[in-house]
Amino acid sequence: MLRVLRLSNFVIVRALEVDFGAGFTVLTGETGAGKSILIDALGLLLGGRADTSYIREGSNKAELTGVFQSTPAALNWLQERGLSTDDGEIVLRRQIESDGRSRSFVNDSTTTLQALRELGEHLIDVHGQHASLWLTKSGMQRQLLDDYAQHGDLLEKLQAAWKARQQAQEQLNKAQQSQLGDIERRERLEWIVSELRSLRPVVGEWEALAQDHKRLSNAAGLIQGTQMAYQTLAERDSSILQELELLTARLGTLSTSDSALVPIAEMLQQASISVSEAADSLSKYLDKSDLDPERLSQLDERIGALHTASRKFKVSAIELPALLDRESESLANLQAAQDMAGLEAKRLQAEEAYQLLAQKISKSRKVVAKKIGKAVSLSLEGLGMSGAQLSIAIGTASPSVQGTDEVEFQIAGHAGATPRPLGKIASGGELSRVSLALAVVAAAANPVPTLIFDEADAGVGGAVAEMIGHLMRELGSNRQVLCVTHLPQVAALAHEHWQVSKQIDAQGIRSDMTRLDKKARVDEIARMLGGVEITATTRKHAMELLR
Repeated sequence: MLRVLRLSNFVIVRALEVDFGAGFTVLTGETGAGKSILIDALGLLLGGRADTSYIREGSNKAELTGVFQSTPAALNWLQERGLSTDDGEIVLRRQIESDGRSRSFVNDSTTTLQALRELGEHLIDVHGQHASLWLTKSGMQRQLLDDYAQHGDLLEKLQAAWKARQQAQEQLNKAQQSQLGDIERRERLEWIVSELRSLRPVVGEWEALAQDHKRLSNAAGLIQGTQMAYQTLAERDSSILQELELLTARLGTLSTSDSALVPIAEMLQQASISVSEAADSLSKYLDKSDLDPERLSQLDERIGALHTASRKFKVSAIELPALLDRESESLANLQAAQDMAGLEAKRLQAEEAYQLLAQKISKSRKVVAKKIGKAVSLSLEGLGMSGAQLSIAIGTASPSVQGTDEVEFQIAGHAGATPRPLGKIASGGELSRVSLALAVVAAAANPVPTLIFDEADAGVGGAVAEMIGHLMRELGSNRQVLCVTHLPQVAALAHEHWQVSKQIDAQGIRSDMTRLDKKARVDEIARMLGGVEITATTRKHAMELLR
């Protein structure tokens, strides 16, 4: 349940902390005092969209915090995301900045609005003041029915099946429409793939071929040049190596007479060694070299074939392997897309899966519709609509993401009356009572620990208002119920009473909340009964209501 609500610089609230208890709690006050601001704050904590209009004038940031007692479902949700808490508390927090940015937290860990909405479904159920108007819409009626039946998992599966059904149908339609136009494209792809597969281009092949061809093409010149160099260095008479060796020996002899020639002799000796090594390397190169005209012919033929293909398909020879892969994939996709028998089988399979789920949900809706009709009819009896009967008609609709059912809530205002669509009820008070009865019935099937009614009792008064108060007090016996109300009969039956007031001081307008004691509660209910001026008569009436 909601234990604490803290607001800072929110709309006209400067700073506020409210400790809520269990049972049935009412919030009352003059129109415009800020009662619905609290509902707005809870809506933001539960993932509502925020904007700068929520920031109190003159402030640069609004902050909202809600402390909740955890439930098993909420605890499971937290554990799945690593956000569990040892003390059993869940702390939701929102910050709204003046630049329009908004930050959300769960137990001090940043989170998304979607996550807040998911978690909020396990904590609070809000029945707003306009619920009776929403309830006249077919989509809302179906949603209420599904919420009561707890169809969440089934609807997720149905949505996935609907998406698969739509995709299968679209694929089939697309294939049928493009079948004739794709014949020419398919034939061209088959020709390109056939040509390239017979050529078998390989990644990196063109570069290797070019390098080998260049080497073999220049083989004769390389061999001739290296032979001449080798002979000059070491093989012919009076070779460079022989001359160096002679010079080295002669200077070696002369250096015995003059030591200044020693370094020169050493340099010649080193040069002789280097020339000898170069000659040896040239000899080894010549041993490995060959002209191989047959290999050169093979290279010419392969390079020519690749070059011809590159001109034919208007790509470079290097790109031929990638072209083969790309066009092979395109051909495979086209062949798969034109597999009409396979696509039709896939569509039928998707249609069957969708219909099975739709029928399962439809069957469940019909069973639950009877339960809701009976339960709401009993509640209406206690709300002053004796003999009124709610029935939920479920007809057949065109297939959609919501199934194949058309849901319509119908009401017979008294015994023997013909049921009519809920949206055609003439009395706003009757519509409010039906809406409230539906909310109560739905709440009974919902494990959420906190129910909030924002002026859901609008349009009624007198004895019916007292009945509504008893109904909410009864709901508050096993869960937390918060109600914003203008009805003294409802307020008098609450376990706890908070008054919302608007004050003006040097810093501007502010909204405050005060928990009322017995005396203050008498005064507030008297005000609700008789207006601003509280008389002895209205105070006496208030005391009678409280008793």
